[in-house]
Amino acid sequence: MAVIGVTGGQSHETARCLHRILEDAGVSQSFSVVDLERAEETPRVDILTAAGGGDIAQRLIEEQEKLFFIMNPDQKDI
Repeated sequence: MAVIGVTGGQSHETARCLHRILEDAGVSQSFSVVDLERAEETPRVDILTAAGGGDIAQRLIEEQEKLFFIMNPDQKDI
C-alpha cells in the first residue's frame, strides 16, 4: 500500500479530497492518505503533497531516499 502524506494549513481538507478522488477512481484500497499536520508520528511516505508545512516537508525530503513529491508551486520555504 502506498502512503500519501499531506502537509500544509489545509492538510485536513486536502487529505479528505484525495481520499475521495481515490475512492471515485476505485483505487482507494491501494493508498493510505495521512494528514501529517495531525499525525502523532510521521510515517514513511511514498508520495508527499505539500501545500505548506515547510518544516515537515523539508525533513521528509531530507530523510527519505525515494519520495515522489508534489509541491504547491508558490511554496517558497521548501
